[in-house]
Amino acid sequence: MSWKKPGKGDGAGRTFPGSRIVLAVLVVVFLLFIVWQGGRLRREIGPRTVTVYCFSALEEVMAEGILPAFQEAWNRRTGERVEFITTFAGSASLTDRIIAKFPAEIAVLSSEIDAMRLVRRGALSGPTWRTSPNAGVFARSPMAIRVREGNPLGVFGFEDLAREGLRLLLADPASSGAGEWALLAVYGSELGVSGDREKAGDLLRRVWRNAEAVEPSARLLRARFEGGEGDAMVTYEADILRRFSMERAREEMVIPSRTIVSEPVVVKIGRNVAAEQKEVVDSLVAFFWSETAQEILVEHGFRSIDAARNAASPRFPEVDGLFTLQEIGGADWAEAEVLGKSWRSER
Repeated sequence: MSWKKPGKGDGAGRTFPGSRIVLAVLVVVFLLFIVWQGGRLRREIGPRTVTVYCFSALEEVMAEGILPAFQEAWNRRTGERVEFITTFAGSASLTDRIIAKFPAEIAVLSSEIDAMRLVRRGALSGPTWRTSPNAGVFARSPMAIRVREGNPLGVFGFEDLAREGLRLLLADPASSGAGEWALLAVYGSELGVSGDREKAGDLLRRVWRNAEAVEPSARLLRARFEGGEGDAMVTYEADILRRFSMERAREEMVIPSRTIVSEPVVVKIGRNVAAEQKEVVDSLVAFFWSETAQEILVEHGFRSIDAARNAASPRFPEVDGLFTLQEIGGADWAEAEVLGKSWRSER
């Protein structure tokens, strides 16, 4: 048998099967090295950062509960650290900032009213939050009235807030979700009794005229009331329960027989989410409906979307006359008719 050096036409440049296997192995090893090196560099460079805007009434439950719990869960799953740039303010104010192209990746807004404003102003392509569980609603809290110890003025319903001489504190609906929900609670409470939208609008206007002070957020409203001003204020049940659990409060909570249940929504601001951020942002959005997050909400005075979890908690009184935003016309209608014609005509 003889052998000759391959020449032209004799298979020169041909790669033998064994060489192909070696090359493939080298490619796989190289790719695995790149992936490992990328993960190592990420850990050395620092944590991922997510920008979250959230309405002020949720500040404690987010900063002390949900966000730290997600940090732990993400690190356990990926080995990475994640940190947050947070802004807490009135929901309508946050909505204005997002419209103005501030860089929020996730917004936790007090209601779908503000979320729909993002759609109308082009910050979102549509009601994308509705693809999340429970149409984007991850928590609930009935609107309640906080009064002085012993309820000396006998305030039992929203109609009592229109009485002459009562000093009422309200959050400003122009900047605060608590302010929007307060007016919707007043309006809907009358609508549910009389079925008359004219009477409902009239009660809303009379209550608004009785407001002695108006603050831009629920947090500032609470500080003013706890400073001794006013006879009554309207805010989230959760906000009152949280304060009562922290101290021996000299105030009481009244939940009217008919009141609205606020339903905050979680919104991903897609235009602000870079491709490399998508996994962590989507994971945080999904985390709001996890058992861990839902339990944290209950611990902080917010009602879970899980009715059984709420029923198991002694903190929440039963309210027979709860109604929702949808039951009085929905977000767009409430924005135009209740917060528009009925309220803005009084400003």
